[in-house]
Amino acid sequence: MMPHQAPTNRLTELLEQIRVEFDTQAGSLGDSARERDQMGRLKSGPVQYLTIDNRCLVQNQIRELELIRDKIYQLEQQHMSMKSEYVGRLGKCS
Repeated sequence: MMPHQAPTNRLTELLEQIRVEFDTQAGSLGDSARERDQMGRLKSGPVQYLTIDNRCLVQNQIRELELIRDKIYQLEQQHMSMKSEYVGRLGKCS
């Protein structure tokens, strides 16, 4: 009966490996489903579901957009000032 014992042990080991892999994949699938659900909530809900790294990225992008907006505002102010000065000089030439 000894020759049958070795294949049984090997079969048990292989079944255990399959069970462990199944549990790992099931856990991974559950994680993916939770991430998908969180992403769905992000589209319609608050930013509270973002990870810390993603929050930092979003905050940096918001700051960068604010800097761009401020720079555009400054350029518009300079443009209006230059235009006003130019129109004033044209009026003096006439």
